[in-house]
Amino acid sequence: MIVILLSTNKLMEVASKSKSSGFDCTFCIAPGPGYKQVFIKFCLIGRVYWAPCFYGFLPNKEEGTYRRLYYCIEEAMASVDDPNKPTDTLTFRNDLSVMSDFEIRERASWRERYPSHTMKVSPLISEFLSLMSMSNISHKANLFNT
Repeated sequence: MIVILLSTNKLMEVASKSKSSGFDCTFCIAPGPGYKQVFIKFCLIGRVYWAPCFYGFLPNKEEGTYRRLYYCIEEAMASVDDPNKPTDTLTFRNDLSVMSDFEIRERASWRERYPSHTMKVSPLISEFLSLMSMSNISHKANLFNT
């Protein structure tokens, strides 16, 4: 299984300082044969701006693939010296708040790797679910099966 991860040292530094982040996957724009989705990990800068810090090209959406991707992110960050503490390498904050949609496998894999992080559902998804609860849609759960 090959996972392709793209980032820069500066973006990994941003990711290591951020208190809030999120991730999402898109399925229809992945490049060439063999890749089914693009994973984007973004981090909050200040109070307003979100920066895409990692792009990952994944062959499928299996839990093991997400585990491999998160391992690659962790290894990439560990290869960069922290500019504020030259004896340390970059890592995510322990108190990181992470937003995502309902992709169960990506959420479960993240929670397994980073149990101290707080997982939240993206506000737009919460609003969508609230609207659905007021409608007569009978098969709500099927919308999020992956």
